[in-house]
Amino acid sequence: MKKLLLAPLLLSSLFSFGGGLKANPVDSNSKPTPLSTEEVWQMVKVTLNLERRPQGWGDNDCSPKIKGACRPKHRHTSTNTSKFAIDEYDGIRGEDPMLFNTQSSCRSSAMALKSFYRSNLLSKTIRHYHNVRSNAGASHHNHNMIGGQKIDFKYICIRSTSEEIRSSNASSLPDRWYLKLIDVYRYKYPVNWSSNNCSPKKANGSCKRAHSHPNIFNKWTSGSGSDMLYFSTFSSLKQCQETATKLQNFVRNLNLDGYYEHDHGDSNFYHTHVIKQRYVPILKHICLKAKGN
Repeated sequence: MKKLLLAPLLLSSLFSFGGGLKANPVDSNSKPTPLSTEEVWQMVKVTLNLERRPQGWGDNDCSPKIKGACRPKHRHTSTNTSKFAIDEYDGIRGEDPMLFNTQSSCRSSAMALKSFYRSNLLSKTIRHYHNVRSNAGASHHNHNMIGGQKIDFKYICIRSTSEEIRSSNASSLPDRWYLKLIDVYRYKYPVNWSSNNCSPKKANGSCKRAHSHPNIFNKWTSGSGSDMLYFSTFSSLKQCQETATKLQNFVRNLNLDGYYEHDHGDSNFYHTHVIKQRYVPILKHICLKAKGN
């Protein structure tokens, strides 16, 4: 029977993962015997699916037109877009078995993956609503925005050890501490953003295309309790708690801007705002004592 033991040491690093262990036949009457101990670096990451949105696509900037209205097949001429931001927070993840023997190999792989993502911008389908020249008048329709999406991630490398232990008798297995996490996050939702509280405004009182709203938000809480770590077993309560603290510090330092789309009761002015630090992760944890497996 195989046992994986995680003993995290000091942080100040970023993610990675290590090699596998081979199972061996065992004597059911023998005590658990460690066969080997190997240093492992585990990569834990927060994946960011970043998007940017057009600013103010509507009746006024479409081409071609017919009788002053957008043709059913049209494009938009405005090149103004929002900054890249996330639509939602997907949480911390370390469940895929990417393991490394050294911290440097972990960091090198992370940088290579970041470069790969950075060099491959993706297209984004933009669905919006405004008047078009058709029997139905206004309609929902799609545009393909080239370079409207990209993938990035934040990461941390956690140092641990893996032990292979022989035993087929559960009662003889050593005590272990298991780290369980709830990936809680708070997020902001705007309160009463409309044409009444935008700034700056045009002479006629309507909002200029580049405008802002007061920083007044409701704050909501959400989260998930799925297993987030590939290694989550520790030989002591201290090691378990230290790892939880490192992960909490990691997510606390994330700056996760999120976008918010709305109009002001005018379908011709559907637009996006980027809200600074819209998502604030706060990991909750518990360390549970049980037998190894």
